[in-house]
Amino acid sequence: MRELTESEVTELQWGDAEFTGYYWDSELKDPALVIRVKPSKSTFQELICFWATNLNLNLNYLDQVGSLRTWAVTFESLPEGRWRVLFDFAGQGSVEFECNSLAIRSALGA
Repeated sequence: MRELTESEVTELQWGDAEFTGYYWDSELKDPALVIRVKPSKSTFQELICFWATNLNLNLNYLDQVGSLRTWAVTFESLPEGRWRVLFDFAGQGSVEFECNSLAIRSALGA
């Protein structure tokens, strides 16, 4: 796992990716929200979002089975080096939050 630079974050192209879920990882040094995603033409990855706040989930799990396809994923740079991240599922909901920093790690066994 490695922390992403600002230029690497802005280059992430996750439209039409499979969002398979999220969880809180308490085993890392800093508290982290982990988003599991499979970008098109790539293996499953986990987006590690350190010190995530303002988590807003707009998903109806009764209507969802399996993964969701992203319409777009946006990463907005905020003051003091923070990020606002939005996973948009084109009418099927969204996941939005802010965090201090982002990292990527391969999701083995997915």
